[in-house]
Amino acid sequence: MKCQKLLCLGMAAMLACSSLPGITASAQEIQTQEEFTKAEGNTETGFRYMELENCTLEITKYVGSSTDIEIPSEIDGKKVTSIGRGAFGDCSSLTGIRIPDSVTSIGIKAFWACSSLTSIRIPDSVTSIGRGAFSNCSSLTSISIPSGMTSIEIDAFCGCNNLTSISIPNSVTSIGSGAFENCSSLTSISIPSGVTSIGSCAFNGCSSLTSISIPPGVTSIEYETFCNCSSLVGINIPDSVTSIGGYAFVSCSGLTNISIPNSVTSIETGAFMCCSSLASINIPDSVTSIGDDAFWECSGLTSIRIPDSMTYIGEAAFYICSNLKDVYYAGSREQWSRIEILEGNQCLISAAIH
Repeated sequence: MKCQKLLCLGMAAMLACSSLPGITASAQEIQTQEEFTKAEGNTETGFRYMELENCTLEITKYVGSSTDIEIPSEIDGKKVTSIGRGAFGDCSSLTGIRIPDSVTSIGIKAFWACSSLTSIRIPDSVTSIGRGAFSNCSSLTSISIPSGMTSIEIDAFCGCNNLTSISIPNSVTSIGSGAFENCSSLTSISIPSGVTSIGSCAFNGCSSLTSISIPPGVTSIEYETFCNCSSLVGINIPDSVTSIGGYAFVSCSGLTNISIPNSVTSIETGAFMCCSSLASINIPDSVTSIGDDAFWECSGLTSIRIPDSMTYIGEAAFYICSNLKDVYYAGSREQWSRIEILEGNQCLISAAIH
């Protein structure tokens, strides 16, 4: 039942993508009125624009009727350098767009809900793509991120449920929260070795993702990072990771094995909840605590190794692990009796302790 509720939460997250309530712009992300000059206007082809302080132009809105468009590099002799917040938002008939090399920034929700958009060329001149810029572009199948980018912002491609491939350049060092959330057709992704931060829910609901390697600079797997990645069968966690966050792999029902490195010191609440294909797991010596619901309803789990460093096992950590038969404990029976094991762990307590 709890697993079904978590799947419902995944659906709720997908719906949340459509409104993106969490996207609030900082002072750096939205230019104030003082940063604009008085010059603004419209082109005959439907582009509204505003002149920036540096005498370049920002496209503020598209009101034309074409379905395949090319953004001009210049208007009245002035260079177009920016695509503003929501400029093409909800242009549901737009199928293709070409961005000129003059553009360096794409604003928050710039192409949000362009549900018919199948292709877009982002030039290498672009160094900044705002939060939710391509969220809910549900017909987009592939995209290449420019080589000058250092971060993929929050919800950047959230809800792009037909996205099958994406190219991330080596320049990227961080992937924001919900960046690829509910990209349900994404089967694989190569994360560059320079990435040191992957935000919460970054790959939540990527139900076709079969494998992924976490780069060696990442220190934590955040809340719900791989939640509902039901096709994920294996994952490589590097020695740099020290914590596995709450619900990090919840409902990864295809996950058959996972290697937890000795660097990990804690496994948080619900981290592997409803991983029904997980047959065995080796808890490293570095781990001292297992959070509540950590392995809740891992119905395929038959054996587990627990180190003598363990001091605490949270409530219902092994609840409904009905096939758990063998616990291989590294310490003595006296040490085992000193572990604080909370209620709801009858499956663990009833197993044979070796």
